[in-house]
Amino acid sequence: MPAFPLVPQSEQDSDNRSANTARMVNCYIEPNGSEVVIKSVLGTVAFASLAGAFPRAVAEIGDAIFIAQGGRLYEISVSGTIQDRGVIVDSLETTISGNDSNVTVVAGGRYFVWDGTTLSEPTTGAFSSFGSVSYFGSLTVLTELNGSRVQWSDVFDPTTLGGLSFATADAYDDKILRGISVSGAFWIMKETSLERWYQNGADLAPVAGGSRQIGLKAYNLVGLLPDGAFFVSSDGHVRLLSSSFQIISNRAVETAIEQGDATHCFYYQDEGHGFCVVRFSDRPSWVFDLATGLWHERAESDTLEPWSAVGSARAQGDWYVPALSGPVYKLSRVHEDATGPLIRQVTSKTMENDGARFRISRFEAQARTGHSNLGRDASIMLEMSRDFGETWSDPKVRSLGGIGDHGQRMVWRRLGQFRQATARLSWSDVSELPVKNEVFVDVS
Repeated sequence: MPAFPLVPQSEQDSDNRSANTARMVNCYIEPNGSEVVIKSVLGTVAFASLAGAFPRAVAEIGDAIFIAQGGRLYEISVSGTIQDRGVIVDSLETTISGNDSNVTVVAGGRYFVWDGTTLSEPTTGAFSSFGSVSYFGSLTVLTELNGSRVQWSDVFDPTTLGGLSFATADAYDDKILRGISVSGAFWIMKETSLERWYQNGADLAPVAGGSRQIGLKAYNLVGLLPDGAFFVSSDGHVRLLSSSFQIISNRAVETAIEQGDATHCFYYQDEGHGFCVVRFSDRPSWVFDLATGLWHERAESDTLEPWSAVGSARAQGDWYVPALSGPVYKLSRVHEDATGPLIRQVTSKTMENDGARFRISRFEAQARTGHSNLGRDASIMLEMSRDFGETWSDPKVRSLGGIGDHGQRMVWRRLGQFRQATARLSWSDVSELPVKNEVFVDVS
């Protein structure tokens, strides 16, 4: 039988799993010349550990990482040195930004500025209850908590709120959730609408015709890209923030958003791939690859629990993610998580034969290289399902070869009789083990 793709992308809809069983967990599609391989996601390495839990916001400002966690603002250098910069408010609705070496924070309705020496609360201006903070064209822009106004600071001076530099975002009658600066525009993200604003000298003004009746689903469900943003919209899609508001989610992702608990959106990069993460508290994260336009999933532990990372920041070329329980991890190609093994798992689409029974006499996959960092054989496990992935056979393990065994073939024979056959491959070796995204299956 000719080769066929093992998996296109993660497409399994939790509402109707039998319709499409395809999944990719902790790995993604990597085009490589004339072939396509399945490549491991970046692993995590312990970097720093903060007191308390539940990081609320993270940002890279200057050469340091700033994290709001446990009601305090922390600064972490790229060497891992932690400095406590003072007491803020512990709140889910927290944002961090910068302005001319200052660090600005909005948390729990209050506004704080760290100037490198002192953490202060500037005198309020047009309003005193704040929803978010963002730097935009030399101005610090603040939105009103549960309101419809925005105000901005003096140029390069986030501590001065004059009281006259404000405006109302009233294209539609809904409340502001937060504001973000993207590609020369300031986006006011509201409950059921979005407004695009621009800088008019030292003031802000709305772009004519720049409003849309698409809102932000929740405060933390927007992530910044190097030259853009993505967000979960109020109508349950994942969209790129642009003039067209392109929908990038598939039905499986939209079901997860509708039925699950989506908590955060953030972004990271790996070898030319830009990954847009939609994190859930009750299932693996869904991750969109901007390079290929394909989705995969991200989980942790040997039982594939929800990924605990809740944000990201890049500092001096490396990416860092704070986790729920307090640690901060560095993303690295180490093929393991700091908390345990990095399980890579690929589930195929279900093979059928117009309802007729068939036997699988051979199932063959191939690893692009077989190099174990531990100096021992690496291995891969195959399980088969006859009921669209509801139950699985006992695992059958094959060697991926030891050091220097490149292009290792993995063959399983006499797998039995099926009406519907779904294959699942899993591996956890701490090695670079790209698996070719094609398999050979002989049936009779």
